[in-house]
Amino acid sequence: MTEEHWSRSKDDDEPHRKATKRSADRNVGSQKMKRDQSPSLLSKSGDKGEAQYHFNDQTVQFFMDQFSRLKLDSVLCVGTPSLHQHITDSSNDLKSFLLDIDDRFVKLNQQGFALYNMCNHHFFQESSSSEYQKFISKAGKLAIVVDPPFGVKVELIWHGCLSGILSDYGKVNDSKAEIFWIFPYFMEGHILSRCPSSGLEMSDFHVEYRNHAKYSGGECNKHHNY
Repeated sequence: MTEEHWSRSKDDDEPHRKATKRSADRNVGSQKMKRDQSPSLLSKSGDKGEAQYHFNDQTVQFFMDQFSRLKLDSVLCVGTPSLHQHITDSSNDLKSFLLDIDDRFVKLNQQGFALYNMCNHHFFQESSSSEYQKFISKAGKLAIVVDPPFGVKVELIWHGCLSGILSDYGKVNDSKAEIFWIFPYFMEGHILSRCPSSGLEMSDFHVEYRNHAKYSGGECNKHHNY
């Protein structure tokens, strides 16, 4: 295992290493409210437990490139509304479904959305759970992109959200779903020890957020690669 320092900026054109399992460095802090790509929705930022940080354009494009490379046709966006919005607005080849605990999407009548708790794979509305099941059943090659809130235990994400989705998908499809799990780099050892059956590997890609002062490009961070 080696330690490397990576600097990612908007002008960085170094090719990203290809991998199907993703983890990245990120943090959470207090920010002024900025608009998401959805014009009717503002990012929560006053409460650290519910703070929302949306991927910048470079990060969204990175994921889109991976989906294309892996020839995927469906993406389940768990806590990643900016990625879901981009796919919905710009892609004819990909289908996206958003799972999020933000009930403002319900008020906006957001299509392809289920009010969802990723810690225990719980759907708050039976109707949206049915829509999720329809999406899963129609998915050919599926990607799961999950960006948990800061501080959530890795065991809850693996045994709740990810294991639940993989089980649902496995009942209707023999294909293997690709997992992109975004987590602080220093949690690598904890994830591997607490989720040994996951088969996850840390990548060197640094996720950036457009409404985060520290993780919005140009900073230097340490990643473990193996």
